[in-house]
Amino acid sequence: MSMSTRFFSIDSPICYEGPQTDNPLAFRYYDPTRLVNGKSMKEHLRFAVCYWHNFVGNGSDPFGEPTFPKFWANYPDPIDAAKAKADYAFQLFKLLDVPYFCFHDADVVSLGNSFAEGQRNLAVSEDILRKKMDETGIKLLWGTANLFSHKRYMAGAATSPEPDVFAYAAAQVKNALEMTHRLKGENYVLWGGREGYDTLMNTDLKRELDQLARFLSLVVNHKHKIGFKGTLLIEPKPQEPTKHQYDYDVASVYGFLKHYGLEKEFKVNIEANHATLAGHTFEHEIALASVLGIFGSLDMNRGDDRCGWDTDQFPNNLHDITLAMYEVLKAGGFTTGGLNFDAKLRRQSIDHDDLLYAHIGGMDICARGLLTENWKPCAPRAMRSGRAIPANKSSPLRQVWNHSMNMCLSIIYLHRSIPDPDEKGFDSVYPSHRLIPGMVHLQDKDDILSVITAHLHEENLSAVENILSDLKSNDIAYVLCHTDRDEFSVLLPMVINYKPADLAEIVPELSSDALNRFIEYCRENQLERLVKDIFREIFNDDAVSILSSLHKDEAAWLSRTMDNRDYALTRMMLEYPEESAGRMMSTDFISAPSTHTVLEALNLIKERGEEVETANYVYVTDNEGILKGVVSLRELVFQPNNRRLADIMNDDVIHIETMTDQEEAAKAVEHYNLSAIPVTDNGVLKGIITVDDVIDIIRAETTEDIMKLAGSASGDIYSAPSPIKSALRRFPWLAVAFMGGMITVKIMGWLSDAIPRIEFLAFVPVIGGMSGNVANQASTVIVRGLATGKIHISRLRHVLISELLTALILGTAFGGMLYFTSELEFEGVVNLGITVSAAIICSMLAASFFGSTVPMLFNALSIDPAIATGPFVTVSIDIVGMLIYMISIHTVVYLTG
Repeated sequence: MSMSTRFFSIDSPICYEGPQTDNPLAFRYYDPTRLVNGKSMKEHLRFAVCYWHNFVGNGSDPFGEPTFPKFWANYPDPIDAAKAKADYAFQLFKLLDVPYFCFHDADVVSLGNSFAEGQRNLAVSEDILRKKMDETGIKLLWGTANLFSHKRYMAGAATSPEPDVFAYAAAQVKNALEMTHRLKGENYVLWGGREGYDTLMNTDLKRELDQLARFLSLVVNHKHKIGFKGTLLIEPKPQEPTKHQYDYDVASVYGFLKHYGLEKEFKVNIEANHATLAGHTFEHEIALASVLGIFGSLDMNRGDDRCGWDTDQFPNNLHDITLAMYEVLKAGGFTTGGLNFDAKLRRQSIDHDDLLYAHIGGMDICARGLLTENWKPCAPRAMRSGRAIPANKSSPLRQVWNHSMNMCLSIIYLHRSIPDPDEKGFDSVYPSHRLIPGMVHLQDKDDILSVITAHLHEENLSAVENILSDLKSNDIAYVLCHTDRDEFSVLLPMVINYKPADLAEIVPELSSDALNRFIEYCRENQLERLVKDIFREIFNDDAVSILSSLHKDEAAWLSRTMDNRDYALTRMMLEYPEESAGRMMSTDFISAPSTHTVLEALNLIKERGEEVETANYVYVTDNEGILKGVVSLRELVFQPNNRRLADIMNDDVIHIETMTDQEEAAKAVEHYNLSAIPVTDNGVLKGIITVDDVIDIIRAETTEDIMKLAGSASGDIYSAPSPIKSALRRFPWLAVAFMGGMITVKIMGWLSDAIPRIEFLAFVPVIGGMSGNVANQASTVIVRGLATGKIHISRLRHVLISELLTALILGTAFGGMLYFTSELEFEGVVNLGITVSAAIICSMLAASFFGSTVPMLFNALSIDPAIATGPFVTVSIDIVGMLIYMISIHTVVYLTG
């Protein structure tokens, strides 16, 4: 048998066709690319197919022989059987288009009759799996060891009273963990199938628990020794095959881990059927794991509520799955975990396609439960309407009722077309932090901040921790940035216990003030190890930005604390001038020599993709690091695996130098529609600037310009500067406006004799204000056009004529309105109407002229028009507008005698 052998009735991957389809080999609800709460279904659900029941189970039961046609079971050579099984398995994976699979060591190949034989067989099967994974792109969600099937484990593995069995089990786990690591598995699962007891009469409970803890500690130590970055998972189960198992449920696992100091090393892989065997609901176990900080992954097998054993059926209850998906979303979704189907076909399901039907049904039901965009829960609207919400005032019974009602209504509205209840009746019922994930809009973060602050004042710290656990990294950073020092000192110890990888997403988003507080706290509490781990996860350009924002003492401490390699790269970037491409580039990118093949480049992306800022491009360099070309990921995907990069690369690479101004770099990325642009120094590739960097540049440059207009250094008004410094910075700008005002007063003084009546002065604010507005509008159009490259000085004549004609039309319109207004309001005042209408037309023309030409002039003189235009135009129009009005009055009076 080979991969080319067709085992199923179809040979194309199963596709989404929608709820209306009658095709049994199509998805009705699982659309991998459909976005739900900002992420695709594929990213949310992370489906995996298991080897265990699908390719090892044979349909036998205590009352009957095998019924499933597993042809490889008859192969005398275990390696031949492993190859045939892998061909069959990966054909199923590809048809289902799942991103992951998972296995026990004994699932993929027979472990033989000795440890040495099992080790040899595993090594060969590992190569078989790696080849399949490379060919298909399917990844390993988790691996594990079978420590329950062989008779040596009849009295347990980690808790066996026989030392030889304990040692054998440890060695078996060592091999399986290393195999999982080499295959780049994202998790490793420990399920103690026989870690429990049948009777306490012959059980030393304390000794067995201590022994189990020792076993788990060995696993943790070996994980760190080999550098496995995945998550260690424990799968709870209350009984079967033993009467009582030590990993009974989530609470039992957490209590055990906490007692032995292992709670930060493990998370849980929760199975629906195991939850119900323990007397809990599936969603209860997920919610509790999330609250305890050990939520990892899910096994979607369900049980039969009429049976008291582990039936391992595919999920088919929409309401149960929806409640489970709600808790998953509330927990923030999966990180390394996913949804696996370790479920059995019934023994009557003997057709190969039955595996497809079962998985399609399971995947569809999970996708349908995920569709929160159709939920219409009674969301709290009290906060948005500005009403105060009392913090922590409801009774525990009321809180339980509120939460239960929120979940129930969510399910009802998901599946039935029932109109929303009277909103007023529910506004005061739901606690503010019980919003269903995905229903909180961006503008609500200030409301969340208000609720957190209220809980802090009430000293209700558990409520604060629950809210923080529901928030994304950026939202947590927002909260930390907008609390005072006392509140920050309470919040930070809660956040500091997060994993370094999570903190690495929060820290770069902190403001300068919050960053200094964070580093100060770490320094005072001697958290060097934690900070070092955080900065291992942070990209170098973010590290540069952080170091640049710190006070001298904090920056010096952080420099000493960071890894030497990380600090050396950061130090190198800090030597470039501020606001240069070299200062803000990222040194985390993928490069390869031109001799690499497409397959080697794709493998490089798989290997380093999570370590770099973007995997959209592979930059081709020579032995000296000189940039020779670039190949996009899209190009790699559509090229044959054996083609060399030299044959397909684009050698006309758009790049910038390290000394290029960051604003020019941003313009280049925008102009050429790039997601990243390489940065070179004399041709040597030094780093890249990505789109998210460009957004930061635009925001920083805009903020800087606005602050300069306000007469402040960038960010000063947000960090409580000295009032004297603020006054000194703003004084020059206000002095210019003051001098302009004094000139206007002088003009009015010189020409005051020409004003025939006091009524003429009533229109001074109108003419001055309208002229200023026209000037500001014209200058805004020109400044923006210059900044985006839409307007060049060579087009001055065309732009000027267009703006003057616009001003003439507007001036005529408003002049006519002023004429009739003045005649009605001030009847009998001679020549008032004609004077003010003529003055406003002339003033608006002058304003348009100044607003259009002054930015052009400053741009030609290499003066930033965004900064200088506003004050200059405002003062000029105040003077010119008043001069025009006075001259208009004088002229009309003179002409009419």
